[in-house]
Order: sequence, then C-alpha cells, then structure tokens
Amino acid sequence: MKKAIVFGLMFIALWACQKENDLITQEVVQEIYLDDVQTQTNIKGPSGRLCRFTFEYGTRVCDPITGDCYCDDSSANICGLSAQCYPDPFAEINLPPVVWDPCKIIPCGWNYRDPWIIYDKVPPQKFGSIKEYLQLDIEQPTAQAIPFVMNEEILALQFYQPNNLMLGFAFEDPTPTPIKLYLKQSLVLSASFAKNMGLKGHVIKAGKYPVIFNEKNKTYNVILKVQ
Repeated sequence: MKKAIVFGLMFIALWACQKENDLITQEVVQEIYLDDVQTQTNIKGPSGRLCRFTFEYGTRVCDPITGDCYCDDSSANICGLSAQCYPDPFAEINLPPVVWDPCKIIPCGWNYRDPWIIYDKVPPQKFGSIKEYLQLDIEQPTAQAIPFVMNEEILALQFYQPNNLMLGFAFEDPTPTPIKLYLKQSLVLSASFAKNMGLKGHVIKAGKYPVIFNEKNKTYNVILKVQ
C-alpha cells in the first residue's frame, strides 16, 4: 500500500512538472530563416534591386502540443527575419527618374573577405546613406535595415539607429568604439535572395560582427560574412 502511495505521488509530481513546461521557451534558436515575403523573378541584378530587412526581436516561445509559436519581446535575441524586395524601386517609391545603383552610394567589389579586415581597412566615410539617396521612409530604424553586397561573400546591413544587438552600446554614449553586433543564432537566407543579390553562399553563422558607424550620415553598417 505504501509503495502504491509513493508511486502515485511520483506520478502526480511528474504530471505537474510536465504541465509547468507546456510552454517551452527556446532560449537559443539555432537558425533563423529569412522569410522572403515578396520574391521577385524578374530581377535586373544588384543595380535594380531594392530590399528591406525587418527584424523581430525576442525569444521564440512554442507550445509543444499545438505547435503555435510567438515572440516574447523581453529579450534582444532575433526571433524572426523577413525581407521585402522590389525589382524596380521607382515603381513603389515616388522618386526622381534616376538609376538605382548601390555602387554609387557605397563602393562595390571590395576584395576583403573578412568582416574585421573591412572594419580596419575601409573608412566609415565610404558608407553613404541609402536612406538619404533614395529618400526612403524607415518606420522602424532599430528593426529595419537595407541590405547591400560588398562582394560575393560579404553582405552588409545599413541601420539608421543602434539596437540592442549591438554590443558596447550605452545610452550615455550612442557611438562607442568599436560597435559589434552579436548573433546568437545563424541567419539562413533564402536561396532566391542570395542568388539575386550575387552572393555565393546563404548562411550567416552565429558570432560577433563589426559595425562601421559613419558619424556624418548616422548610418550603422553591419558587416556580415556569408558562407
């Protein structure tokens, strides 16, 4: 009788523990996949492609029974990433009839394949503001960034305000040196996006990446290695 009571209590304890963990918080998500919400097939190449990344911050929380997930915004992790691209930016944006050429704003074709070498070798003044050049309206400057390619292995993101992913940022000093962006998760780009942008790979591994701050135009340029 005593053994039955002991086993019964153990079963109740295990059941209570399971109920407590019904909502599983995934503190470290191994990979975040790019959700290309507007894939275009008629792409002219880098000179005719304008894209916008939108980051969703937080920790991904999933119910193991229903499979439903949501982002708990209490952390500075990346919970989701989406991209919206246009084959011709002037079809969507009211701009003067000029050719969209990112190489006129930020020089292309750099031979440096290491983000930290780019941080050391490329002057911040080389990073023009895509926002100013195209007169873009960035509604969420800490969450939205404009991607641009420096070569087939380097994808950069231009932010217009620092965010909590940038290590070393302090409210007392908005421009600490050096600024870093810390990824706890690998970012996996869609194959179509990587191909259309001229990238050789499509995975950005978790780690620390440099941020080049141009004090003149207030751009924060995150330099990422694509493999």
